[in-house]
Amino acid sequence: MEPRIWLQHYDQDVPPDITVREVTLPGLLRESAAQYPSQPALIFLNATVTYREFQDAVHRLATALAKLGVEKGTRVAIQMPNMPQSVIAYYATL
Repeated sequence: MEPRIWLQHYDQDVPPDITVREVTLPGLLRESAAQYPSQPALIFLNATVTYREFQDAVHRLATALAKLGVEKGTRVAIQMPNMPQSVIAYYATL
């Protein structure tokens, strides 16, 4: 293995390696909504969406997509500007 010369530039309290949990994005959203329900998840144009509101919106859209016949393996295209609805649509398709 080649030496990782960039490590010499790390601050003293920054570890050279980290452990990454194997968890899905929907799983992270569930955890965040449970732990920080009233905290901001999305901020756009001075409007804030809490983790609870974010998770609720994702569940509503996911349910609507399922009723339209979207299921595992269905290809879904999301073509939207950078806005909260884009993030909600992305998570709902997952």
